[in-house]
Amino acid sequence: MSTLIRAILQRYLSGQDALDVLQRALISVLWSDNADQAAEALAMGLQARIAEFTGGHITEAEMKRSLRDEAGLEPTVISLPTRLPTWIATGTSSVRTQVEFA
Repeated sequence: MSTLIRAILQRYLSGQDALDVLQRALISVLWSDNADQAAEALAMGLQARIAEFTGGHITEAEMKRSLRDEAGLEPTVISLPTRLPTWIATGTSSVRTQVEFA
C-alpha cells in the first residue's frame, strides 16, 4: 500500500492530481483495516506535512519538498541541452523551417 501512496503522491507532485485527491487517498489508508504499519506511518507523516501547509505555516513549495522527503522520492530533474536551437526560416513559407544549433 505504501507503493500506491507514493504513486498518488507522485501524481500530485507532477501536477496530474489536485491536493484533495492525495488527501482523500491518505484518509482512506488511515481509516482502512487492511493498511500495513508502513503505509499508515507514511500516510500520517504526509498528512502532517499537508496540515502544516493548510494551517499557513509553510508555503506550497515547502510542503511539496517535505512530502517528497517524507516519502523518500527523488526530485524530478529536467535536463536541458547545452546548446539551445536557433530557428531559421528558409524559403518564403514558415512551414519550411529547420533547426540549427548555435
